[in-house]
Amino acid sequence: MATPPFPQPLEQLLLQTRRAHLATADAPGDPHVVPVVFVYVGGDLYIPIDAKPKSVAQRRLKRIRNLRENPRAALLIDHYDEDWSRLGFLLIHAAAEIAPLADCSPAVGEALRRKYPHYRQPAMLPAEALVVRLRPRRYHAWGVFAQPEERQRPT
Repeated sequence: MATPPFPQPLEQLLLQTRRAHLATADAPGDPHVVPVVFVYVGGDLYIPIDAKPKSVAQRRLKRIRNLRENPRAALLIDHYDEDWSRLGFLLIHAAAEIAPLADCSPAVGEALRRKYPHYRQPAMLPAEALVVRLRPRRYHAWGVFAQPEERQRPT
């Protein structure tokens, strides 16, 4: 079941936000959350596993192992402010796939290099780098990210 397209303000949020948190769980359901960078292309979200130093090989990262065992994930974008009337989050539940960057549309690599200058160095984002593709299934926007009709719903 695919999610309906995001409303325009949430699409802008996805295009402009530079960091989010990826939540995965292994087969028994133990959670794992990591900060990630991402791009929004063609209705899907793409998270690169780049060449920054890692403690293990790409394919052995906990998030990759989890997604191979359990291809469901969530991406959280949040906003904190000392003025709590300005709090908000966007939580996206998605089906995940893992593939090398070379197997993705060229638009994905272009978007990553445009949004994150470090990726303009070929060694940081080689064609064989793994990419997690999130296909949104549903989402929940709250606070400053909620659409006007959602803000007016009784709780």
